[in-house]
Amino acid sequence: MSETSRTLSLRVDAEGRLAVDPSDARQLGLRPGDALRLETGDPLWVARRPIGELARVYVEPTNACNLACRTCVRNIWSEQSGFMAEDTFDAVLEGLASFARRPSVFFGGFGEPLAHPAFSR
Repeated sequence: MSETSRTLSLRVDAEGRLAVDPSDARQLGLRPGDALRLETGDPLWVARRPIGELARVYVEPTNACNLACRTCVRNIWSEQSGFMAEDTFDAVLEGLASFARRPSVFFGGFGEPLAHPAFSR
């Protein structure tokens, strides 16, 4: 198994339903009513999350950075530094807030996200 693999204990309850321990479900980001697709095969069974919702979003609000690291890829590119327009930044956040089940959001990329003027609002 890989370092990110987990072993979960499942059980079949008295009604024949497959049950996951609540603490395992929370760690996996599963909520009551969620549906998983179980693909069976030999030797493994694979449970997959539904693809109808976002699990994770990556947002790069700027490619500007206040550091000058010698190993940074920014040292060899010719792209101008810039910031995402504040109305676009606001629209992204509003869009994410509209999801019934909000995805996790990673602010990053080649710049320092905290340098964006709207980030601290």
